[in-house]
This record gives sequence, C-alpha cells and structure tokens, in this order.
Amino acid sequence: MRGTSKWERLAKLEFASPGLTGVGGLDNARPPERSRPRPAKDSITTILAKIDVGVGNKLFIRGSGAGLTWDRGIPMHPVKNGEWVVIVSDPRENFAFKVLLNDKVWSEGSDYVAAPGDLVAITPKF
Repeated sequence: MRGTSKWERLAKLEFASPGLTGVGGLDNARPPERSRPRPAKDSITTILAKIDVGVGNKLFIRGSGAGLTWDRGIPMHPVKNGEWVVIVSDPRENFAFKVLLNDKVWSEGSDYVAAPGDLVAITPKF
C-alpha cells in the first residue's frame, strides 16, 4: 500500500466482526508486515472506533499505560461519518483502555487491551 496514507487505509477498512474486544481479532485491520522489526520506541498504536455518536457528540478514551489515565479522557478524532481514531505514540507495553461518550458515559463491557504497534478496531456500545 505504498503511497496510501494511514488515514486513507483507516477509512477503507471493512470490519469482519462488530463489537471486537481485545487485540488481533481482525486480520484485515493489521498494518502490513515490515521486513525489519520496528523498534518499540518508534511504534504507535492506532485505535479506531466505529460508531455513530450523533451530531454534537464526541468520543474520548481513558486507560492505564501509554500516557492514558482513568481520570481524564483524550479526545478521539472523526475520520469520516461513524468512525473515530486516536493514535497513541510510543506505548512501551500493552495497555488497557475504554471509550467514553463526551468523556462522561463509559462504554459497556470489559476494558480493551492494545499492544505497541497494533491497529485496534472496536465497535463500542453505550
């Protein structure tokens, strides 16, 4: 996919399973393999939430590790209608997170877990 930006690849993803919990369940959501392993310090983790939250609402994530906290959310950014993304730079180890509506309403279910370098596609429910 040379010449295609990460945003364009994210916008073209098709999801095989709604409500993905955890990491690695969607083979088509993984970035292409590299010939050389990428150093952990240069890795990024991308979290893509597929949900229509309605006009005027926003998604946030909270968590533990990778600079996240359970006390205050980080805003996710709309990619296109019904898709939100956040990029976590330089996570050094696996981290847990949850998605919140307007940084107030917690998504249902267990915490999600992401690893350095993963592309995690989720469909949260509120």
